Amino acid sequence: MRAVFTVVICVMFVSVSLGMVVDSLPTLPKTNVDIPWVELRELIELSMKRDSLVFNPPVDYMIPTGEYRAEISGNTLNGDITFSIVVLRRGYVEVPLFDLELPLRNPRTDGHPAPITPRGSKHTLILMGPGKYTFTAGFVMELTEHVTNFRLNTPRTSSTRFNLTIPGTDIDIKLNPASRLSKRIVGRKTVIDAYIPSTDYLFCEWMTALPEEVAEELEPVLYAEVRTLFSVGEGMVHGSAEIAYSVIQGKIDVLRFEVPKDVRILDVRSGNLRDWKMEDKTDSRTVSAYLKFPSGGTLTLYCDFESTMEAVSATVVLPVIKCIGVEREKGYIGVEARTNVEISLVEDALDVASRIDRSELPQPLWSRAKHPIILAFKYLETPYTITLDIEKHEDLPVKVATADNASFVALMTRDGDYIVRGTYNIRNNLKQFLSLRLPKNAELWSLFVSGKPAKPGKGKENRVLIPMEKSRGGENATTFPVEIVYFVESKKLGAFGSRKVTLPKVDVPVSVMNLSLYLPYGYTYTGFGGNMEEGWGEVEYDKSAVGGYGAQLEANIQMPVAAKGRAAMDEMLEAQVSYEEEMKQAVQTFTSTEKGVMPVRITIPQVGSLHRFQKYVIPEDEKGPFPEVKAHYTKRGIKNVLTFIVVVLAIFAFWYFAKLLVELIVRIIAKRKKIRGFVLKTIIVGFIELMILMWLAGSFSVSMSAIFIPWFIGAFILIIYIIVRFVVKGLLLKPKKKETVPASDIPRPPQQPAE
Repeated sequence: MRAVFTVVICVMFVSVSLGMVVDSLPTLPKTNVDIPWVELRELIELSMKRDSLVFNPPVDYMIPTGEYRAEISGNTLNGDITFSIVVLRRGYVEVPLFDLELPLRNPRTDGHPAPITPRGSKHTLILMGPGKYTFTAGFVMELTEHVTNFRLNTPRTSSTRFNLTIPGTDIDIKLNPASRLSKRIVGRKTVIDAYIPSTDYLFCEWMTALPEEVAEELEPVLYAEVRTLFSVGEGMVHGSAEIAYSVIQGKIDVLRFEVPKDVRILDVRSGNLRDWKMEDKTDSRTVSAYLKFPSGGTLTLYCDFESTMEAVSATVVLPVIKCIGVEREKGYIGVEARTNVEISLVEDALDVASRIDRSELPQPLWSRAKHPIILAFKYLETPYTITLDIEKHEDLPVKVATADNASFVALMTRDGDYIVRGTYNIRNNLKQFLSLRLPKNAELWSLFVSGKPAKPGKGKENRVLIPMEKSRGGENATTFPVEIVYFVESKKLGAFGSRKVTLPKVDVPVSVMNLSLYLPYGYTYTGFGGNMEEGWGEVEYDKSAVGGYGAQLEANIQMPVAAKGRAAMDEMLEAQVSYEEEMKQAVQTFTSTEKGVMPVRITIPQVGSLHRFQKYVIPEDEKGPFPEVKAHYTKRGIKNVLTFIVVVLAIFAFWYFAKLLVELIVRIIAKRKKIRGFVLKTIIVGFIELMILMWLAGSFSVSMSAIFIPWFIGAFILIIYIIVRFVVKGLLLKPKKKETVPASDIPRPPQQPAE
């Protein structure tokens, strides 16, 4: 019983795993089957997987092959159709076939009547379940009288054979689309066989064939238009000619033209060119271009040539290209300078050719020019004479490398140390090393060129020499990144003060430099100095998380405070923010650094408040100072105390200054002497007080408003005091004018009698 049960289980799972449908189990008398549990478990798991898999076919059906057999009888097209249809999806599948306007005759599927129903504008065949089916049907199409064509809309098939019988023997037939079309005569009828590519229509047209005529060979007639571009420079005249032939009559298999004896042919090419040869004559060279087969219509021949100048500065006669065997020839000439040469036309020597405006040159000639076209000419016959005066100027030194932009991200810690990561986008044509000068006490941690680690070298004056690549693209050279990371050790931040973050100098000009500076949280930054311009606002980070050097705080990024209103500024800001986002990882710490080994990539954590700075057009390092930013800070816990001290000192300073000012006004009103000395004393005292207060505010990183607000309020009070004391009160207490009494009315004291 146990053996039978084991056999039943095995057969069941094997059948299920192989996708078989088992109606009943076989009878196996006196049979024992032993199977290890591991194999049985694998069979069970396989059956479970097969049950869980659901295969969805990419398409519901396919029509691999089709065959049409049709015959035209009078104004009727009668035909038979055979399709091979493969259904992939389970359930009912709709297969659209022909338009409803095409009557179908006796449609059958595998010999049985086919279930066809109208669906939309098509006869639609209904099939059930996966399988291969053969569909056959006949059709009838009425043709319009005296019309010798028809169009049949068909379902797409992978391969279709088309057989058509037409009454008559002298018939020309066109079938579109078709390939491998063959025609044969059977009795008094024409039968064509063709294979049709995958298409949804057939168009057939037939007509009575014309009698064959013996083609008469005509003498070829050619016109030619020559478009020549001359590039002058480096002691050479390089020419690129495009010769456009128009074969008006007949066909031709060889094209010929002449060039002067001193012209060297570099290349001759054409789409129908088999070979070309050059033959030297007494004072010229003849070039023969042989075509693969005789051709007519429009033919284009391209020729590259060059001629040597006597010197880099000389008088040059442009070589003439003369087409041989043409009825009429005309041409256009453009002249460009390849180097710093000055090209001028010798007007007196100009013959046959005429000077034209550069805009009159054909567009194909313009498209071949790599430099601005200086002179333009046109001629209607050959030979012509164009003489140029070439003068070579001395070359001036130019920059062979530059940095389109530089992006930096710097982090300052509470210990006062800061780490900087920067990327220069370099465009280099010739320079071997990029010379980098780091700030004082800076230690280089990492260096990458084009995303690959690089070994830095040590140059003169402790410079860092970075091996550079050459930009690709020639004149439109691309940029490649040079990435550096360095660390600067400094003293710990105090309660107030200022700190500098210095960026390196390079020996190539930098168009624009961007700096994203992360300063420690817990401080108030009252102002920034240095030679970089602050911009794009400030981003504050979440202060709830407290971490050390390796901590990473999630940013709450704010948008710029004031929009610049320029697309370039927006793109620059977007690029800098993207550069910041790439570096939201912790800084890796190192116990030591080694010489001569490849560096590792270091990223900078974004901790604290973010300030962005810019600097435009930075020259080479010998011509300017280090780019730097100076941040003035005050610890938030003592800021109010320091501000209060500055305000009190400002009040006392203004009180003393106001006292001197009032005394000065009193002296002026009393018209006392030695006023000038007192005026000078008052001005000097006020100036010294302001300088001392501003120095204290800068040292304490306190806003200047702590000085100026008390002084403005004091000045207002002082003005009111002066008005009340010297103007209003002076008018009220002014003494009245005394009345004059005649001398006769004044009583005289009695005179004493003389002794």
